[in-house]
Amino acid sequence: MTLLIIGGTGTLGSQIVRQALDKNYKVKCLVRSLKRSKFLNEWGADLIKADLTKPETLTGVLEGVKIIIDASASRPNDATPAQEIDLVGKLNLIRVAKQAKVKLFITFTLINNFFSSVLVGDE
Repeated sequence: MTLLIIGGTGTLGSQIVRQALDKNYKVKCLVRSLKRSKFLNEWGADLIKADLTKPETLTGVLEGVKIIIDASASRPNDATPAQEIDLVGKLNLIRVAKQAKVKLFITFTLINNFFSSVLVGDE
């Protein structure tokens, strides 16, 4: 089964990638920077360069993906405003996931010190 993990270079995301690879899942990581994400590829994940805030870069990236795990989040030094990444970007991803008939979408977010996870499936 193929997983797409977003936010794999972060603290939570990198742990998700490591655990998924250790359990022998095929892992694809959606990344903004191939250079910064090189370690994920060295672990065994396939890297896909895209940007959640640019829906046109998401076309075709979900081919063969059954589950998305989204641990992406804005960073204080990002040039893009947090709302653009943490809200608009996630909505873009959900739209593309629905079109691709992804079975399960798991997202984690931290907004105003509130942690949540949401499961969205289309049976």
